[in-house]
Amino acid sequence: MLTHIQASLIDSCRFDAYAAAHRVGARLFDRVHGQALVHQLLAGLLGKPNHLQTLSHQPETASRITGIVSVPLSKIVGTEGRSDDFDADFRPLKNHLRERWISVAAARSTGVVLPAVELVQDGSGFYVRDGHHRISVAKAVGQLEIDARIVN
Repeated sequence: MLTHIQASLIDSCRFDAYAAAHRVGARLFDRVHGQALVHQLLAGLLGKPNHLQTLSHQPETASRITGIVSVPLSKIVGTEGRSDDFDADFRPLKNHLRERWISVAAARSTGVVLPAVELVQDGSGFYVRDGHHRISVAKAVGQLEIDARIVN
């Protein structure tokens, strides 16, 4: 059984680890957000699209929900409705996303198991229904796949 002092020390270590992860997440957000703004500016100047694709229709498949599967991040091509918040590479475009993005990054780096994202499959591509921040953080740290529940 832990004494009160031991429990306080453990809580303090957990807080310190989370605080450090939060600082790292903040620096990562600032870097990725800056990249998004630069890419958005360049895309505008060059007349090239850099927006996140939006699923404009319901796929032609029967309704189903799969178990959790691993999906390559490269196959996630768009969103059901947050195309203004992230660029084509899921980098955050808006500063109001900062705190949520950082908390996802900090949780991930401290070992918190995050829920699977929800994706809609349309052809060979996937569109995000839920989990934009988790996908953005995963891409920012170089992850290649993410656990997902496919919802159609």
